Amino acid sequence: YSTVIKAYANSKSHNAPLKAMEILNKMESLYQSTNDTSVKPDTFTYVSVMEAYAESRHKEAATISEKLLSNITNLDISVYAALINAYTKSSSSSFSSSSTNQYNTTVIHRAEELLADAQYRYQYRNETTMKPN
Repeated sequence: YSTVIKAYANSKSHNAPLKAMEILNKMESLYQSTNDTSVKPDTFTYVSVMEAYAESRHKEAATISEKLLSNITNLDISVYAALINAYTKSSSSSFSSSSTNQYNTTVIHRAEELLADAQYRYQYRNETTMKPN
């Protein structure tokens, strides 16, 4: 399942995020009903869905990626990188110019928050998977 989701993320197709999310929902449902750990979504799965949204420049990429973040139990730097990417590639074209400036400020602020958190986790909590790159 995760490899197919990653293929959708790499395809940059306009329907890739919907297909990726469909597979993720199926995985979550299967895991909940069977407790089969082989279908349990992992960090790679969630990051791949985030990437599918970002690469398609879906206007809700950042919002959806933030929601997916809450499902990830094993955070690493790839999660934060995917989330920042989702913010930077989310469409702001539907906003007025003042709203676009506000959106860009939000993107920068969120990216800086994520970087600071990663640095803190790496430096003070010794979470080696959070080493900023």
